[in-house]
Amino acid sequence: MNKNITRRKKLLQIATSLSYIDPDDIPEIDLYMDQLTTFMEDKLNANKRSDDDKTMTKTMINNYTKNNLLPPPDKKRYSKDHLIMLLYIYYLKNFVSITDIQTLLAPMNNNDCYSGESPVNIEEVYRKLFNYEIDNYNDIIKSILSTYDKASDMYDPETDAYLHDMCMVSMLSVDVYVKKKCIEHLIDDMHSVQEQTLKKNEQKIKNTEKAKAAEKAGIVTVMLYYVVSGDTEEQLTDRFHAISQESDENRNIAPEEEKLSETDMIHDVIDGTDGRHG
Repeated sequence: MNKNITRRKKLLQIATSLSYIDPDDIPEIDLYMDQLTTFMEDKLNANKRSDDDKTMTKTMINNYTKNNLLPPPDKKRYSKDHLIMLLYIYYLKNFVSITDIQTLLAPMNNNDCYSGESPVNIEEVYRKLFNYEIDNYNDIIKSILSTYDKASDMYDPETDAYLHDMCMVSMLSVDVYVKKKCIEHLIDDMHSVQEQTLKKNEQKIKNTEKAKAAEKAGIVTVMLYYVVSGDTEEQLTDRFHAISQESDENRNIAPEEEKLSETDMIHDVIDGTDGRHG
């Protein structure tokens, strides 16, 4: 058989033999660490460059958790969402930095840095991307074979194998490089938006706390007046309800917590008058 045809078929074989995990094959039940690594090893074994390569190890997974790429397991068990996020990390780490992966996956770990309208559904996103790859994978393979043929026009793959492969690697690398720069730009934009969103959410929390503190201070001031005036504790409680009634709707406090805070505040006011009120 012609050596050129054999090498071309080998590239085709590599491109078509890569393993991907169908969303429907991901277990619905939570997995322990050993079960998780075994699942990944079984499903993605064909992607190894050499037999010594490890698909996913316990150390890798623990490091991803420490670096906030992956949420911690629940009672040592990993959910379907955990597994999908590990798949993202598995593919992305080949050409994207860990810091960039952290940015890319941040909204899946922390809603406080997400500003979109649609809810973040990890499984839904993965399913859509998986279906896209299935529908368009033939185009990727055609592009690789086209690059091979263009390199063959430059150098004979049989008599000048090194120069042929050097040109092909270079052409594929240009494609990867351009796409990588686009990826980095998109992730940089994501990082900026996430920082702004986090700052806005932090400011909202601070403003809410300030409003609550100001509200409490105002109520305490008024209540002090009535303590000095000689109101009984029962009268103070009634006055407290009347004063705070308008603000109750704006405060997200459970009824039990509300009742406790009222009692504590009234006693704080009474205690603050050095026992003047009996």
